[in-house]
Order: sequence, then C-alpha cells, then structure tokens
Amino acid sequence: MVGAIHGRLLTAWATTGVLGSVLVNYIREHQFEHGVARADAYPITMNILAGLLILSFVCDWVVKSVADQHYMTDEELKEEKKTSDDTHLHFIDDAEALADEASHNAKVFLAWLAVWIPLGWGIWMTLQKAVILFK
Repeated sequence: MVGAIHGRLLTAWATTGVLGSVLVNYIREHQFEHGVARADAYPITMNILAGLLILSFVCDWVVKSVADQHYMTDEELKEEKKTSDDTHLHFIDDAEALADEASHNAKVFLAWLAVWIPLGWGIWMTLQKAVILFK
C-alpha cells in the first residue's frame, strides 16, 4: 500500500508548505500591525514554529504501529506476486496492449516535455542572471 501512504505523505507536505508559510506570514504581519519592531518579530514567530514542531513530534509519537492482523501472510504474498506476474505476462503477449503502451509512453513523454521546457527555460534564465550578478 505504498501508493496510498506516499499520496498521504505528499498531501501532508503540500498542506504544510502552503499553510505553514501562510501562518508565518500572518503572525509576522499581525505583529507589525501591533507595533512590534521588525527585529523582535522573528523570535516570537520562531517560538511558535518550534511549538508546532513539538506538537507534530507528539502526533507522530502517538501513532500506533499497524496491527499484525493486517499484514499479508507468506502464502498470500506469494499468491499476490504470482497473480501480478501472470497479469504482466498476459499484457506483454497481447499486441494491441503493446500498441496502447507505446501510445501511453508517447503521451508520458509529451507530458514530461511540457514540464521540462518551461523548467529548462527558467533554469537557463536564472543561470544567465547569476553569471551577470557574479561578474
């Protein structure tokens, strides 16, 4: 069940990335509005973040291990592996499935291309500006 766990982990990281930065920014702006000097705003914010880290540590500590009844036995694992191997072999024998896989691979390639072209352009522009900055 790595897919489900990985999805939850990525969702938690993304949520933390968004909400954490919003929370820090809100606290900082709130302090500035109430007359706290800029130099004094950061220790308070960092103490709040340290408290949140301690809270997350406690939450991780409270989580229990998965009960043994939910684990697969060796026999179930062998059967699952055999079933997945049989499905994979059947898939490769089918010529139409191979054509579908080639079409899928082309779509994946184009999707990655759509990601890497702007990313590559951004990296190139950043490098150009960095060279100018360090001359």
